[in-house]
Amino acid sequence: MLSKKRIQEFVSERFAKIRQNHTAFSFFCKQDDLHQLRVEIKKLRVVARMLDYCLEYKEASAAFLPVKKIFKKAGIIRSIYIELNILSKYPSQASRLINQKMHIMDTAINHFLQDEPAHIRQINEAEKNISGLIEDLDEDDVIAYLGKLIEKTWKRLSRPEEKEMLHEARSLMKTLLYTNNLLNRRIRDIMDLDIKYLTELQELIGKWHDADIAFEELRTHGALPKKVLKALEDEVHLLGKQVTTFSRDFNERLHALA
Repeated sequence: MLSKKRIQEFVSERFAKIRQNHTAFSFFCKQDDLHQLRVEIKKLRVVARMLDYCLEYKEASAAFLPVKKIFKKAGIIRSIYIELNILSKYPSQASRLINQKMHIMDTAINHFLQDEPAHIRQINEAEKNISGLIEDLDEDDVIAYLGKLIEKTWKRLSRPEEKEMLHEARSLMKTLLYTNNLLNRRIRDIMDLDIKYLTELQELIGKWHDADIAFEELRTHGALPKKVLKALEDEVHLLGKQVTTFSRDFNERLHALA
């Protein structure tokens, strides 16, 4: 059994950190605080989805919606920040695009800060609603849920030629990693996942994803010489091949410790 007490402690810790990171970003506007805010909301989403699966209802996902709105707004800022990090490697060639992106990000940050009172209400609402739905979860249901996540991940990894499939696979891997932190020792031992392999694979897909976004962005705006664009395109292809190779035996390697 995965106890109600353990789940509630996990949820309470997430909300405490959400408030902490939200406050820190409101004061200092540091990207790391915004990133950690999104990570904690993702961990909450893990709980909501597992509750819905194991208890056979969709109320937890509905209760999660208020903080999902904050997550999306923060995501706009983070996406632009990541693009700017990549564009900063080409300051002279992409200066106009960089200035455009910085203006868009400043506007998004201002909107986010202006919505702080609404965010606080949404966080409080989500905590009250999610906490009211938490129950003891049957061990077999939790294991079945994890099995479904692994199956979905493998199906997406088996179609690496489709960019969206790789992106979804990475999201599912993060869900597995966050869920693993919530599990008790008995369920972890039964699943016996190779967390190191899972972490390295999702990080590799992340590198591929960032490089692909940079290439498409720079190609669309014609910000770089063809020679530089070709080098970027080659990097994307190389990372894609590495992902395919590293994920080829996903099911076997995921349980390599068993």
